Parts: sequence; structure tokens; C-alpha cells
Amino acid sequence: MKVTVQIDDIKFDIGYEMISRILDYIKDIKDNSIIFEKLSNHPSIEVRTSIAYKENLSAGTINKLAQDNEIEVVRQIVSNNAAYNVLDISILKNIIQRDKECACSIAKNIESWNEQSNFDFDSKELADILIKHPDPAVRYALADSYRTPKSILKKLLKDKDPYVAEAAKESIKNN
Repeated sequence: MKVTVQIDDIKFDIGYEMISRILDYIKDIKDNSIIFEKLSNHPSIEVRTSIAYKENLSAGTINKLAQDNEIEVVRQIVSNNAAYNVLDISILKNIIQRDKECACSIAKNIESWNEQSNFDFDSKELADILIKHPDPAVRYALADSYRTPKSILKKLLKDKDPYVAEAAKESIKNN
């Protein structure tokens, strides 16, 4: 991918590091979403990660970044509020299975995924996927979140990991 800067009649190409730095100064507004979309195809993980921080992304850009080969990009897009109303349950399921850190992030924000989603799924469907995760850290993130519905917390009271069960007990007590 070639990116060129023009100042009057002087043009010069810039590399990935400069592109990544410039992205910090490009306003995160809807009018710039086309720039973000184009740069989401850049071969540099740094550039794609910088794009994943932006909230004014098209649905296509969010979906593309959520399925990026580099997990750092996926981790950033999963923590982006703009993803809540774009990513559907099948993409989230793949992300949860692919990476524990992403799964924990989704678990901690389970109600945001439910409240802001444009898709017909509820937090219980997402929670059922998370409850079955083999890594107790994911189930702990779900149990420790004040946003997890009580019905899910009650299931986690019976988790085979005592740390998860205790976190669920504390969350129920504090809600």
C-alpha cells in the first residue's frame, strides 16, 4: 500500500510508522471513516491497530478488523465501543474461542454487548458460550463483572474452580 503526503506541489511517500503516528491526529469523525477503511488494509499491524482504536468505523471495517490475522488488532477492536452494534454472535464466538484475553474482555462487558447490539441475541446466549470456556480466567471475568446478569452468576456459583465460584458469590452479594 502506498501512502503519499502532498504539501503544495511537493509529494513524498510515508512509511508505516509515520502513518501510525498521523492516525493519532486524524479526527475520529464519520467523515474520516473512508480513510480508516482504506488504511485497515495496510500490511502493518501498527497501522491496523491504530485504526481499531477509532470509533467512527464502517461496519465492514469493524468486521474485517475483528477477523484480522493479528490478535493485537482483534483485541483492540473487541474493546472498541463501536463494535458492540456490529459484531454478531458467530464472530464473537470465534473470537472467544481464539483468544483468552478477548474472551475476558467480552465477559467483563457482557451487558454492553447485549444492550448495544443490533443483533437478536441476548447476554444469556453469549454468557452460555463464555461459561463453557475451558480457561477459568474467562469464567472468572464473567463472575467478577458487576454487569453480569444474576441468572448467569447463579450458574457460576457451581463452577468447578473455587475462585470463579467465590467471585460469583461476591458479585451476587454486591449487586
